[in-house]
Amino acid sequence: MGDITEESLNNEKEPENVADVPQTPKSRKFSMRTLTRTLSTDPSIRSSGSWYEGTVPILTTSSHEEDPPPNFGPNLFTFPFYMKLAEWGMCLLCTGLHSEGTGKVTSFSYRIFPYVTAWTYMIITGIIILSYLLGQKMREVLIRIYFTLGAIMFLVTGCILVIIVSSKVEEWEMTDQDCILLTVEAVASFVNCGFYVADVAYSIYQSYHSVALEL
Repeated sequence: MGDITEESLNNEKEPENVADVPQTPKSRKFSMRTLTRTLSTDPSIRSSGSWYEGTVPILTTSSHEEDPPPNFGPNLFTFPFYMKLAEWGMCLLCTGLHSEGTGKVTSFSYRIFPYVTAWTYMIITGIIILSYLLGQKMREVLIRIYFTLGAIMFLVTGCILVIIVSSKVEEWEMTDQDCILLTVEAVASFVNCGFYVADVAYSIYQSYHSVALEL
Protein backbone atom coordinates (compact mmCIF):
# COMPACT_ATOMS: atom_id res chain seq x y z
CA MET A 1 0.00 0.00 0.00
CA GLY A 2 1.29 3.43 -0.93
CA ASP A 3 1.63 6.28 1.44
CA ILE A 4 -1.44 8.47 1.88
CA THR A 5 -0.25 11.96 1.26
CA GLU A 6 -1.80 15.14 2.69
CA GLU A 7 -2.66 16.27 -0.81
CA SER A 8 -4.81 13.17 -1.46
CA LEU A 9 -6.66 13.67 1.84
CA ASN A 10 -7.45 17.23 0.92
CA ASN A 11 -8.78 16.11 -2.43
CA GLU A 12 -11.16 13.65 -0.71
CA LYS A 13 -12.65 16.33 1.58
CA GLU A 14 -16.13 17.53 0.72
CA PRO A 15 -16.33 21.12 -0.45
CA GLU A 16 -17.34 23.55 2.25
CA ASN A 17 -19.71 25.50 0.04
CA VAL A 18 -22.79 23.56 -1.04
CA ALA A 19 -23.05 25.68 -4.17
CA ASP A 20 -19.73 24.20 -5.32
CA VAL A 21 -21.31 20.76 -5.54
CA PRO A 22 -22.18 20.07 -9.19
CA GLN A 23 -25.88 19.30 -9.60
CA THR A 24 -26.90 16.69 -12.08
CA PRO A 25 -30.11 17.09 -14.13
CA LYS A 26 -31.71 14.40 -11.96
CA SER A 27 -30.97 16.25 -8.73
CA ARG A 28 -32.23 19.54 -10.19
CA LYS A 29 -35.42 17.83 -11.34
CA PHE A 30 -35.99 16.33 -7.88
CA SER A 31 -35.39 19.61 -6.05
CA MET A 32 -37.67 21.54 -8.41
CA ARG A 33 -40.44 18.96 -8.02
CA THR A 34 -40.07 19.00 -4.24
CA LEU A 35 -40.30 22.78 -4.14
CA THR A 36 -43.32 22.81 -6.43
CA ARG A 37 -45.19 20.20 -4.41
CA THR A 38 -44.33 22.03 -1.20
CA LEU A 39 -45.82 25.30 -2.46
CA SER A 40 -48.80 23.64 -4.12
CA THR A 41 -52.23 23.57 -2.44
CA ASP A 42 -52.95 20.13 -3.86
CA PRO A 43 -50.37 17.60 -2.58
CA SER A 44 -52.33 14.64 -3.92
CA ILE A 45 -51.11 15.12 -7.50
CA ARG A 46 -48.29 12.67 -8.12
CA SER A 47 -47.84 12.74 -11.87
CA SER A 48 -44.37 14.01 -12.74
CA GLY A 49 -45.42 15.12 -16.19
CA SER A 50 -47.92 17.59 -14.80
CA TRP A 51 -45.37 19.24 -12.55
CA TYR A 52 -42.50 20.04 -14.84
CA GLU A 53 -41.31 19.84 -18.38
CA GLY A 54 -37.58 19.36 -18.33
CA THR A 55 -36.39 21.54 -15.46
CA VAL A 56 -39.00 24.33 -15.79
CA PRO A 57 -42.00 23.93 -13.40
CA ILE A 58 -45.46 24.17 -14.91
CA LEU A 59 -48.19 24.61 -12.29
CA THR A 60 -51.43 23.01 -13.40
CA THR A 61 -53.58 23.66 -10.35
CA SER A 62 -55.03 26.83 -8.88
CA SER A 63 -57.08 27.59 -5.81
CA HIS A 64 -60.42 27.87 -7.60
CA GLU A 65 -60.03 24.39 -9.13
CA GLU A 66 -60.16 22.83 -5.68
CA ASP A 67 -63.76 23.95 -5.12
CA PRO A 68 -66.43 21.41 -6.01
CA PRO A 69 -67.86 21.97 -9.47
CA PRO A 70 -71.20 23.80 -9.77
CA ASN A 71 -74.18 21.48 -9.60
CA PHE A 72 -77.27 23.52 -10.48
CA GLY A 73 -79.73 20.89 -11.66
CA PRO A 74 -80.66 18.93 -8.50
CA ASN A 75 -80.98 22.02 -6.28
CA LEU A 76 -82.85 24.64 -8.32
CA PHE A 77 -86.58 24.44 -9.04
CA THR A 78 -87.23 22.13 -6.11
CA PHE A 79 -89.57 22.40 -3.12
CA PRO A 80 -86.78 23.44 -0.66
CA PHE A 81 -85.61 26.18 -3.04
CA TYR A 82 -89.13 27.59 -3.45
CA MET A 83 -89.60 27.45 0.31
CA LYS A 84 -86.48 29.54 0.85
CA LEU A 85 -87.69 32.09 -1.67
CA ALA A 86 -90.98 32.34 0.25
CA GLU A 87 -89.13 32.66 3.56
CA TRP A 88 -86.93 35.44 2.20
CA GLY A 89 -89.99 37.26 0.86
CA MET A 90 -91.70 37.03 4.26
CA CYS A 91 -88.59 38.42 5.97
CA LEU A 92 -88.60 41.35 3.55
CA LEU A 93 -92.32 41.94 4.18
CA CYS A 94 -91.86 41.85 7.97
CA THR A 95 -88.99 44.33 7.76
CA GLY A 96 -91.05 46.84 5.80
CA LEU A 97 -94.15 46.47 7.96
CA HIS A 98 -92.18 46.84 11.18
CA SER A 99 -90.43 49.98 9.96
CA GLU A 100 -93.75 51.65 9.17
CA GLY A 101 -95.83 50.35 12.08
CA THR A 102 -93.64 50.97 15.12
CA GLY A 103 -93.26 54.74 14.92
CA LYS A 104 -95.01 55.24 18.27
CA VAL A 105 -93.67 52.15 20.06
CA THR A 106 -91.56 53.47 22.94
CA SER A 107 -90.34 50.14 24.35
CA PHE A 108 -86.89 49.34 22.98
CA SER A 109 -87.21 45.57 23.46
CA TYR A 110 -90.62 45.41 21.76
CA ARG A 111 -89.35 47.51 18.91
CA ILE A 112 -85.88 46.04 18.25
CA PHE A 113 -86.38 42.27 18.55
CA PRO A 114 -88.81 41.83 15.62
CA TYR A 115 -86.67 44.15 13.50
CA VAL A 116 -83.43 42.26 14.24
CA THR A 117 -85.13 38.91 13.61
CA ALA A 118 -86.47 39.94 10.21
CA TRP A 119 -83.20 41.55 9.11
CA THR A 120 -81.02 38.69 10.34
CA TYR A 121 -82.99 35.99 8.59
CA MET A 122 -83.40 38.03 5.44
CA ILE A 123 -79.59 38.00 5.23
CA ILE A 124 -79.16 34.33 6.24
CA THR A 125 -81.87 33.07 3.90
CA GLY A 126 -80.51 35.28 1.12
CA ILE A 127 -77.06 33.74 1.51
CA ILE A 128 -78.54 30.24 1.36
CA ILE A 129 -80.48 31.15 -1.80
CA LEU A 130 -77.28 32.54 -3.31
CA SER A 131 -75.50 29.27 -2.53
CA TYR A 132 -78.25 27.46 -4.44
CA LEU A 133 -77.83 29.79 -7.42
CA LEU A 134 -74.04 29.35 -7.44
CA GLY A 135 -74.34 25.57 -7.29
CA GLN A 136 -72.51 25.38 -3.93
CA LYS A 137 -75.36 24.53 -1.59
CA MET A 138 -74.73 24.91 2.12
CA ARG A 139 -74.59 21.74 4.21
CA GLU A 140 -78.07 20.59 5.13
CA VAL A 141 -77.33 20.24 8.84
CA LEU A 142 -76.35 23.93 9.04
CA ILE A 143 -79.54 24.94 7.24
CA ARG A 144 -81.59 22.93 9.74
CA ILE A 145 -79.89 24.62 12.69
CA TYR A 146 -80.35 28.12 11.26
CA PHE A 147 -83.97 27.52 10.33
CA THR A 148 -84.88 25.92 13.65
CA LEU A 149 -83.60 29.00 15.44
CA GLY A 150 -85.41 31.15 12.87
CA ALA A 151 -88.71 29.40 13.55
CA ILE A 152 -88.32 30.06 17.28
CA MET A 153 -87.39 33.71 16.74
CA PHE A 154 -90.32 34.38 14.40
CA LEU A 155 -92.67 32.68 16.85
CA VAL A 156 -91.45 35.01 19.60
CA THR A 157 -91.73 37.94 17.20
CA GLY A 158 -95.36 37.12 16.44
CA CYS A 159 -96.17 36.89 20.16
CA ILE A 160 -94.52 40.26 20.82
CA LEU A 161 -96.54 41.91 18.05
CA VAL A 162 -99.78 40.40 19.38
CA ILE A 163 -98.98 41.84 22.81
CA ILE A 164 -98.35 45.27 21.29
CA VAL A 165 -101.60 45.31 19.34
CA SER A 166 -103.75 43.84 22.10
CA SER A 167 -102.56 45.74 25.17
CA LYS A 168 -100.31 48.66 24.21
CA VAL A 169 -102.45 50.58 21.72
CA GLU A 170 -103.94 53.06 24.19
CA GLU A 171 -100.73 53.40 26.20
CA TRP A 172 -98.67 54.41 23.15
CA GLU A 173 -101.56 56.18 21.36
CA MET A 174 -101.13 54.12 18.24
CA THR A 175 -103.24 54.86 15.16
CA ASP A 176 -105.45 52.40 13.35
CA GLN A 177 -102.89 52.21 10.54
CA ASP A 178 -100.15 51.24 12.99
CA CYS A 179 -102.34 48.51 14.43
CA ILE A 180 -103.17 47.15 10.98
CA LEU A 181 -99.51 47.08 9.94
CA LEU A 182 -98.40 45.33 13.12
CA THR A 183 -101.29 42.85 12.89
CA VAL A 184 -100.28 41.95 9.35
CA GLU A 185 -96.67 41.66 10.51
CA ALA A 186 -97.71 39.31 13.31
CA VAL A 187 -99.57 37.08 10.84
CA ALA A 188 -96.57 37.14 8.48
CA SER A 189 -94.25 36.20 11.36
CA PHE A 190 -96.38 33.20 12.31
CA VAL A 191 -96.59 32.16 8.64
CA ASN A 192 -92.84 32.45 8.25
CA CYS A 193 -92.37 30.40 11.41
CA GLY A 194 -94.48 27.71 9.76
CA PHE A 195 -92.39 27.95 6.58
CA TYR A 196 -89.17 27.37 8.50
CA VAL A 197 -90.66 24.44 10.41
CA ALA A 198 -91.93 22.88 7.18
CA ASP A 199 -88.54 23.38 5.53
CA VAL A 200 -86.70 21.65 8.38
CA ALA A 201 -89.26 18.85 8.55
CA TYR A 202 -89.02 18.23 4.81
CA SER A 203 -85.21 18.16 5.01
CA ILE A 204 -85.29 15.56 7.79
CA TYR A 205 -87.89 13.54 5.88
CA GLN A 206 -85.72 13.54 2.77
CA SER A 207 -82.73 12.30 4.76
CA TYR A 208 -84.64 9.40 6.30
CA HIS A 209 -86.27 8.62 2.97
CA SER A 210 -82.92 8.40 1.18
CA VAL A 211 -81.53 6.15 3.94
CA ALA A 212 -84.58 3.88 3.69
CA LEU A 213 -84.09 3.52 -0.06
CA GLU A 214 -80.48 2.44 0.45
CA LEU A 215 -81.45 -0.35 2.85
